[in-house]
Amino acid sequence: MFTDAEKKGYNIKYKRVFSEEHLKQISRAGCTLSEEHKEKIRLALKGRKRTEKTKKKISLAKKGKGNGRLGKIGVYSPSKETRKKISLSLKGNTNALKKT
Repeated sequence: MFTDAEKKGYNIKYKRVFSEEHLKQISRAGCTLSEEHKEKIRLALKGRKRTEKTKKKISLAKKGKGNGRLGKIGVYSPSKETRKKISLSLKGNTNALKKT
């Protein structure tokens, strides 16, 4: 999977050697954080205000994007043909309208 050079810290893509300390930091990427550490991060970020520029960027990024589940019924969204068949099968069936 890795060549000998890559195991020793040589990165083929960037053509440089990383220090042992840097390799350890990279390998920790994606690790889960302890609750204590999460709390410290939360307290450090608490009270920060977003600038108007940042708010505008977030607003523009979210515009036009709806909920991914919008219009979905259950796990799938039936076709118009299927919905028509369901509609016809339920016509005249008063039990289908009763709430249990």
